[in-house]
Amino acid sequence: MSDFFTEAVLIATVASAIRFSVPLLLAGLGEAYGQRSGVLNLGVDGVMLRGAFGGYYAVLKLDNVWLGLLVGLGVGLVLGAISAVITVTLKAEQGI
Repeated sequence: MSDFFTEAVLIATVASAIRFSVPLLLAGLGEAYGQRSGVLNLGVDGVMLRGAFGGYYAVLKLDNVWLGLLVGLGVGLVLGAISAVITVTLKAEQGI
């Protein structure tokens, strides 16, 4: 068990934690900007998940990374626009 807590393992663990937290930090930064405008979007992680799935599926079927990136961005854009229309235009409750 003492071999597990070596310097190399601890450095690799911290480095991977930083690397895996970057998408969540970017989503939190985007949500902070959204909240400053008065809109609360509790579905940020769902939008990210659906965009990632759409991008992955596009790359899997089309075999083109750039089209996968565009599909992922498009899915996120469409879902964000739907959320904005529902909460801003239709005055739906932002946090249920």
